[in-house]
Amino acid sequence: MKHPQNFEVLFAEQVLSQVSGLDPEDVKPQFPFRDRENRQRRIDFMIDNSQKGLSLAIEVDGYTKNRGMSSMEHDDALMRQNSLIANLDCKLLRFSNQQWRYYPDKVIEEIHELIKMQMQKFNEKIEEKKSREESKINIENMASSIGIIKTKIEASGSKEVKYNYSGNHKYVLFALFGLLISTSFYFILSSKSSRPDIARARPRYSGS
Repeated sequence: MKHPQNFEVLFAEQVLSQVSGLDPEDVKPQFPFRDRENRQRRIDFMIDNSQKGLSLAIEVDGYTKNRGMSSMEHDDALMRQNSLIANLDCKLLRFSNQQWRYYPDKVIEEIHELIKMQMQKFNEKIEEKKSREESKINIENMASSIGIIKTKIEASGSKEVKYNYSGNHKYVLFALFGLLISTSFYFILSSKSSRPDIARARPRYSGS
């Protein structure tokens, strides 16, 4: 992390190190990526951890840097930003040096809230996947039980024995079959239900 005034180093020390739930190995400074024209680019910080569901890019900019941009440089900066979000499938937060230097607590809180939402959504997906797998196993077990009962009925020695066996177990068979159908409908509806996406974090303060 090299900078004429060490702004990136100070940002890591004064802001990122204070974010609850964020470990040093989650943060990758000067993270390299390719834009849509396959040119090598870098982002100031990339918070990335697939085991936690974290994917958040952070850019810190000075006022004079953006103010002094030409039209072509401004277009290039926007293309770089769009390529970052599209290629890395991540969220992006941008802070001016004024914001994080004079309002560090607000910047820390904003980063914390976003990574908290990402981890929560990631954990919900894991639980949803686990629930679907359990439902699938239950359906398979019930189908197997119904098949065993049906086989026993068909394998009965005589029509009388078969009739009596069927009479004693027909309610069990109907109950298992009904439970299988209702569970199947629940599994199908659950798989189609969608959870609300994480809203993009918005700064709640102004800064130059």
